[in-house]
Amino acid sequence: MKIPRILSFLGLAAIVIASLATARADSTTVFNEIMYNPSTPSAPEWIELHNLMAVNMDLSGWKIRGGIDYDFPRGTVIPARGYLLVASDPGATGIPGALGPWAGNLANGGERLRLRNNIDRLMDEIDYRDSGRWPIAPDGSGATLAKANAEAASGEPESWTTSAQTGGTPLGQNFATGTTLGPEIVRVALDAPWLYNESGTDLGPNWAQSTYFAGAGGWQSGTGPIGFENGPLPSPLNTILTDPQSNPVTTYYFQTAFNYSGNPAATELRLDALIDDGAIFFLNGAEIARVNMPDGLVDAATFANAQVRNASFTGAFPIPAEALVSGNNI
Repeated sequence: MKIPRILSFLGLAAIVIASLATARADSTTVFNEIMYNPSTPSAPEWIELHNLMAVNMDLSGWKIRGGIDYDFPRGTVIPARGYLLVASDPGATGIPGALGPWAGNLANGGERLRLRNNIDRLMDEIDYRDSGRWPIAPDGSGATLAKANAEAASGEPESWTTSAQTGGTPLGQNFATGTTLGPEIVRVALDAPWLYNESGTDLGPNWAQSTYFAGAGGWQSGTGPIGFENGPLPSPLNTILTDPQSNPVTTYYFQTAFNYSGNPAATELRLDALIDDGAIFFLNGAEIARVNMPDGLVDAATFANAQVRNASFTGAFPIPAEALVSGNNI
């Protein structure tokens, strides 16, 4: 039996993505944004290239190699300082001018991609992953793997982060500059109080649409992070779960509440979580994110898609705010 080693959560939060890589790109055209695991299985995968030059670049005869194979046709031009999209199903992107299709697919767990020019010179390369120093939120949440600084080296994990919006910014700048935003407020802090259930009981498919109370039906209370781990963590645990060797539970349930008094329609929500191995998140009973979990209906016996060996924070990624209400939120 695959035993989860830690389940701990930093809840809904507004967090600035401000870590920029110092290494610079050494190419005219680079990888800039990647949708490698869309939240909807039928949605297309895509790769965005960015021209760093102030002149148009002719990509005739260039190619992408790795998990996917694509040869750019004669006459392909990427505009000065502009963008170009290549997709598994260009017609399904809804983006005019998207190229494709390609052969193969982008692996959800990681992939090495190489951009070569018409004389086979290596122009850019990325070997992304969904763990370690790489952000894991793009793996199925609906967000993309986006370069934080367009001119940063593509091979460095620190050059990449999670897109600021679901679906990414195809054919556009990844992150707006000079935009004035309202104050960022953490609604659920890392050490916030939580209710948790480690009884192993299946609470049914509609559990998140109900209200639970500490001490009722196997529920307990504690402050985050909550989990069990013998190895090092990026943040120490405040609440220790029962040793999974003696209590082999597949699924744990967590619930917390926060109050919001602003305008939900004018609010952006982001989530940063410490997860091992997978999680599904709900806001007021509506599902808002999945990380390392299969699509479709799941129950208390459903395993995660992948085993996380060294738990790390996902990095702040956008989540839908439609379920947010003025007042109490679960």
